[in-house]
Amino acid sequence: MWSANVVSNLGTLIQGVGAAWLMTSLTSSTVLVGLVQTAASLPAFLLGMVAGALADMVARKWLLFWSQCWMLVMAAMLGVLTFWGWTSPWVLLGATAAIGVGSAISLPAWQATVQDLVPKDWVAPAVSLNSIGFSIARSVGPAIGGLLVAAAGAAFAFFVNALSFLGALFVLGRWQPAPATAPRSEENLLGAILSGLQYLIRAPHIQIPIVRSVAFNLCGGAVWPLLPLLARNELRTNATGYGLLLAAYGLGSIVGAAALPKLRRHLPLERILAAWSLLGAVALFSLSHARELWQAALCLAFAGMSWVGTLINFNVAVQISAPDAVRGRMLSFYFLAFQGTLAASGALWGYLAGHLGMALSFQVAALGLLGSLLLARIWPLNQKSEIKPRNPQ
Repeated sequence: MWSANVVSNLGTLIQGVGAAWLMTSLTSSTVLVGLVQTAASLPAFLLGMVAGALADMVARKWLLFWSQCWMLVMAAMLGVLTFWGWTSPWVLLGATAAIGVGSAISLPAWQATVQDLVPKDWVAPAVSLNSIGFSIARSVGPAIGGLLVAAAGAAFAFFVNALSFLGALFVLGRWQPAPATAPRSEENLLGAILSGLQYLIRAPHIQIPIVRSVAFNLCGGAVWPLLPLLARNELRTNATGYGLLLAAYGLGSIVGAAALPKLRRHLPLERILAAWSLLGAVALFSLSHARELWQAALCLAFAGMSWVGTLINFNVAVQISAPDAVRGRMLSFYFLAFQGTLAASGALWGYLAGHLGMALSFQVAALGLLGSLLLARIWPLNQKSEIKPRNPQ
């Protein structure tokens, strides 16, 4: 399951490079370039509650299987349209959103299966391992995507993404999940959504990591819409250079995720979160002054460490605190907020870049990360999120 997810993420990141770079060649609008991220993230915001309810109501294996099929077909269609030169900015945004629909439906179910595969005390390192897998894909995928786009065009990046879903389909088809420890919800879809909302309203230990992840992600996520503009307009690099910048971000993410379990054993959680946020602010501020490719890559490596190291902790807090019967719905609320923030920040930072300039936009994001530290005083994370993994025998 882990390997199939890595391969699927690899394809998604290759496509992301192709879509972002293709948009910069289709239009000079900074807003439309920023909307590529919005199109990829908005479906998770709009469908998050439906996806979470489905993850608690139906067999997760088949929900995952058919959502992967949908994404395979949509990615292949975008590849065909781009190959024949029929992709306009709005076609690209629409196809990106269609692929995002499949991702939105599958995301809560993928996350909810973690506790179907490992003991609850191992959730924190398991989530870290998933993040390492995604970071591995992030470090390799953008570089491959940049080379593919530079050598053969964006269409081939989209075809590679379509092929990447075949591994997940193979593994899901062979997976025999253990019987569910909690009964599936027998409510209808609307009833399941409403009961999940009622639980969330009465659960501050779920609300707090969601709110704090939104505050962090609004500014930490500025990298995604601003980076293609930085690469093309400021650093004057090509698609390969853009892929290498994303690879540096991915390598930093691997380091951050790998270091987190040891940090959690030796430091209080809030101190870890404060350190990661401070590191991210320094990285974004330094990125605003980067004029060479290697300087930007170094800043992005530290930004990746901060982003992943922080968000893993919020994910773990939700995973551990949510009862089995509503786990899918609680995770969907978390990802709804997460992806909704990414969608909003794509438009926000694209707009600010057009009015304030690239350097000042990164500096504003850095100040925002520092401001998010104040939330730790008001809403500290529940201590349940500091459960330590037991040693396997």
